[in-house]
Amino acid sequence: MLAGSIPLNIGGWGPREGVAAWAFAAAGLGATAGIAASTAFGVLALIAVAPGAAVVAASALHRRRLALGEEAPA
Repeated sequence: MLAGSIPLNIGGWGPREGVAAWAFAAAGLGATAGIAASTAFGVLALIAVAPGAAVVAASALHRRRLALGEEAPA
C-alpha cells in the first residue's frame, strides 16, 4: 500500500505494480500473479470512485447552467 501512494507512473504503470511483482515473486507466487493482483486492485479502485466522479460532473454542470442564467430544472 505504501508503494501505491507514490505519485509516479509511466503509462499507468507505477511503483504499486513493481512492488507487487517483487513481493509475489519473493513469496514464490510469481511476478505475473503480483502484477495481475495489482492491476485488478487499480481497476477496482477506479470503479469505486466512478460514482463520486459522476456526482462532481453533475454538480459542475448544474453550476454552469446557473452561471449562464438558466433556470434549474424542477
